[in-house]
Amino acid sequence: MSRELTTRHFDALGSTCELLSVESGPAALERCEQRIRDAEVRFTRFIRDSELAGLNASEGRYVPVSPEMFAMLEAALWAFAESDGLVNAAVLPALVAAGYDRPFRHGLMQPSVLHPMQLPPLPQVLLLDQATRSAALAPGAALDLGGIAKGALADLLIDELGENAVCNLGGDLRVRGAGPDGDGWHIGLCDGTLVALREGAVCTSGISRRRWGVAR
Repeated sequence: MSRELTTRHFDALGSTCELLSVESGPAALERCEQRIRDAEVRFTRFIRDSELAGLNASEGRYVPVSPEMFAMLEAALWAFAESDGLVNAAVLPALVAAGYDRPFRHGLMQPSVLHPMQLPPLPQVLLLDQATRSAALAPGAALDLGGIAKGALADLLIDELGENAVCNLGGDLRVRGAGPDGDGWHIGLCDGTLVALREGAVCTSGISRRRWGVAR
C-alpha cells in the first residue's frame, strides 16, 4: 500500500527543483527550499554582490568566506581530484568567452569566433586557509560552481528530508529509502529509461533544454 507522499516543486538554481518525502511533512520541505534559495544567492555568479562574485573579484587576496562557501570550495577541489581534472570550477573564463555571461533565460551572447581555452588546474589557482576560513584566487582566475553546487546541496539536504525521500535539484538527485510503494524510487530519464533506487544518486545532463551554437 502506498504511503502518503509530501512534495514541493519550485524553480531555483536555474532549474526546476523537486523535493519528495514519505516521512517528513511540509515544514521540512519548506525549510529545505529556503536553504536552496539561500545557497542560490550565495553561490551564483550572476548577482554582483553574491559571495562567489566577491571571491571572483578578490584579485589574488585572501578573503574570509562563510562556512558554507568554504565547504563548497573544498567540494570543488575534491571533485577536481576525483575526476582527474575533468570537473574544474575554474571554468568561468571559458564560459564567458563562449557567450555564457548571463543567466540562460536571458539569452546568450553569440561570439563571432570561438577559441578553445586551456583551463588552469583548480589547485593551482584556488588556495584555502582553514585556520582563518579564507580563500584566495590567483589573479585572472574565476570560479563557476554550477557543476558541483546542486549535487553537494542534494547530499546535504537529504538528511533533513528524512529516511525515505528524494532531493532533485535540476537533474542532480539524491535518493534514500524504499519510496512510497516500498519498491524504491523510480527515476524517469529523458530518453525513457527508468532507474529504480533505494540509496544513492543520479546525475543527468544533456542538450535538450540548454544549448547554443555558431549562427550560420
